Amino acid sequence: TLGSANSLPVLGYAAWAAATFAPGTAVEITAPDADPDGDGISNFGEYAFVTPPLRTGSAPLRIAPNPTGEGLTFVYRKRSQAADLTYRLDVSSDLRTWDTTGSRIQVLGEVPQPDGSTWVTARLQTNVGDPGSRASFVRITVLP
Repeated sequence: TLGSANSLPVLGYAAWAAATFAPGTAVEITAPDADPDGDGISNFGEYAFVTPPLRTGSAPLRIAPNPTGEGLTFVYRKRSQAADLTYRLDVSSDLRTWDTTGSRIQVLGEVPQPDGSTWVTARLQTNVGDPGSRASFVRITVLP
């Protein structure tokens, strides 16, 4: 803002899109629901999980068996300083009904990264005798 007081910074998705895409890129490519690299992750998802929107092969979630055999461990990356985003871990046994309370998820650790992201490691806890413990599905819901 030459010649006048500085304007407030642009935050959130708009600032990310402006910094990520070349000036003049069509809105059909920069829109939150667009998927310019065709990897099945929208620009909003790429923004939320700090993955590149113009390069395929960057999975936002890694899943691995827990070495102790208790539950399932998964790792994802979140945008640390994004006050416009809320991350929630949901669990389902049938993909129709979702537990959004987080009661079966244990966050094991969060490791801040130099790029402003945070690696989150969590575990899906299973209870012996729980009918939902045989098949469980986890999703990460990111709310603007």
